[in-house]
Amino acid sequence: MNENLFEVLRAFRLDAKPVSCESYGCGHINVTYLAVTERGRRYILQKINSNTFRDVAGLMENITAVTEFLRTKTDDPRGVLTLVKTHDGASYLHVQDAYWRVYDFVDEDFYQSAVGFGTFQQLLTDFPAAKLHETIPNFHNTPDRYRALLETLERDPMHRAAQVQPEIEFALARQAEMATIQNA
Repeated sequence: MNENLFEVLRAFRLDAKPVSCESYGCGHINVTYLAVTERGRRYILQKINSNTFRDVAGLMENITAVTEFLRTKTDDPRGVLTLVKTHDGASYLHVQDAYWRVYDFVDEDFYQSAVGFGTFQQLLTDFPAAKLHETIPNFHNTPDRYRALLETLERDPMHRAAQVQPEIEFALARQAEMATIQNA
């Protein structure tokens, strides 16, 4: 196990000493690891992408608020994502310009995941959403995303536009549809 990952894990309230920590999954935003302790308990360790989530404190306040709210709605501890706190009681760790969080590992199949997501949505119907932070401004503002796409295509800063012309043409052909939800 990478010694830096071991040091990060030691900052969290795990059930025992971590004995392994390996890359897990294939996410596109955060870097995810599966950690196992000497008692065999599994955890998910994530390095939060602070380039994407520039307001990590707000993001983690959102996750804490939602999970604590959901915990009041169910007696099944498996029904709610469980953040593992640091020894200082924080929901995440900020060390050496990196942000880390730990969750209890949940092993579910796709059907159960779909049921869980539906239940999650249902349980949040009376959650006071105004309390949440907007952690990625305009994330769901499709017209603004489309504008940014056009600007990026014009600049082509990474010189890759020529390699993805079919994808670009697909997006450009749907310009009229981009604002449908915003306009509704």
